[in-house]
Amino acid sequence: MEISEIKQRLPILKVLSHYHLKPDKNNRLCCPFHPDKTPSFQVYPETGTWTCFSSNCSVGSGDQVDFIMRKEGITKHEAILKAKDLIGKPGDPEPQKSKPSPEKKLVPNLTTDQRTEVLIEAFTHFVRSLNAKPEKAMKYLESRKLDYKRLAIGFDAGTLHKVKETTPKQKQLYLKAGLLKPDKFGRENSFYTRFNGCIVFPLLDRSKNIVS
Repeated sequence: MEISEIKQRLPILKVLSHYHLKPDKNNRLCCPFHPDKTPSFQVYPETGTWTCFSSNCSVGSGDQVDFIMRKEGITKHEAILKAKDLIGKPGDPEPQKSKPSPEKKLVPNLTTDQRTEVLIEAFTHFVRSLNAKPEKAMKYLESRKLDYKRLAIGFDAGTLHKVKETTPKQKQLYLKAGLLKPDKFGRENSFYTRFNGCIVFPLLDRSKNIVS
């Protein structure tokens, strides 16, 4: 079984559950790798990844295999074997393939370059929103001792799709990238931002491109 298949078949939430860890409704929890009073460990179920945003922690980001490796203190090869075991663990149902949501049918799949471009554009907007110094965001950053002028941090003020220059096509791209969600009441061409009211940290690949 290839690593890519393992990641596809093993939900990160199942890995956390195995270690008796459960994220809150925002997919956050206290980091299991360092003393953490305020949840700084963010989980991304859709991509099977996680990141600890605490300045007191050095684990950074990872996936299902990385989590097992760090939690167990084992090699990557041993972690892969453990992941395979978790996939077929008795009593655990096989992950079900969910039906495509309406938001995924609206536009074609984004290419890697398109997704990167959309994420950069959106994060630039989030940075501008934070530079406006919203009170709630500033208090949170101060409580966590995070310097927004030095770190790459943004704020989703819920206005990504409301900027005058935003075209219908851009809204569809934001939707496909997971930055917007369709209106919960089913109103046509009505959206809301996925991270409304939240501090936003970009995840970068080794080439420093935003991937999430």
